[in-house]
Order: sequence, then C-alpha cells, then structure tokens
Amino acid sequence: MRIGYDAGPLWVVLFMGAVGLAITALMVKALVQIAQRPAFDSMTRALWILIVLVAPVLGAIAWFWIGPKEIEPTSRYR
Repeated sequence: MRIGYDAGPLWVVLFMGAVGLAITALMVKALVQIAQRPAFDSMTRALWILIVLVAPVLGAIAWFWIGPKEIEPTSRYR
C-alpha cells in the first residue's frame, strides 16, 4: 500500500511548472507596463491591474492586445 501523493510522470510536472512560470512572467510584464504608463489616470490604471489580477491569462493577453496602443495622429490634423 502506498501512502502519500503521486505527482505523476516527471514530464507532466515539468510541463505544468513551465506553464505556471510563463503565466507568472506574462502577468508581471503586464503589471509593470501598466504601472509605468504615464497617460493613464488612477482609475484606468486600477481597472487594468484588477483585470490582470482577477483573470491572469486573459487579462494579460487583453492588455498586450488592446491596452498599450497609442492613438496615432492622422495626417489631416498635422
């Protein structure tokens, strides 16, 4: 009889560790970029931080997809 926790094959443990590390790195990168964003007011910054903390993967992907984009001036107003 075995007593204790069987973690499974080593490759599964290593893979899950790598996925966890990648998610953590993605989250930290997004949070650092949000904190360094001077164009945001405190409410916008707090909302983005909350989104990334509540939904780490989707929030960080949303930040990298739509968050840091600047509005480019059009040639009409130059």
